[in-house]
Amino acid sequence: MYRHKQFEKKILTFRKINTYGAINHEKTRFAGGSVANWLGTMGIIGAMVIFFVFSFAGSFVTDVDEAAMILKFIGTSLPAIIVLTSLLGLIGGIGLLSYQKWARVIVMVIAAIGCLAFPLGTVVGIYSLWVLMQDETIKLFT
Repeated sequence: MYRHKQFEKKILTFRKINTYGAINHEKTRFAGGSVANWLGTMGIIGAMVIFFVFSFAGSFVTDVDEAAMILKFIGTSLPAIIVLTSLLGLIGGIGLLSYQKWARVIVMVIAAIGCLAFPLGTVVGIYSLWVLMQDETIKLFT
């Protein structure tokens, strides 16, 4: 009936939405996993930019030892924290896409932490928490 198997799979997934307008948790799982992967990747890239900016700024501060030490501390600890949370989000997103039980918990923790990043992190975090706490989503990961 359809020319490509992948297109046929998308159509069949789209038809899973019931007549009451309920959420298709298969699609939200994919969206949640994709968003977690995207944010994880962007976080790692952002951490690299922060590291290089602080390293570059530290090269100009050579005569004041305290300032150089503070720039070095911030320039290494902040990217390390960002990379850690981004890697957890990336691992959780991959786990969500493969229906792993542990992935739901990891992404919920990362989403709760992401709520602190106002305004975009708050919106994405609340949406992720809302989707992952739905009964239908919980059934997908049991």
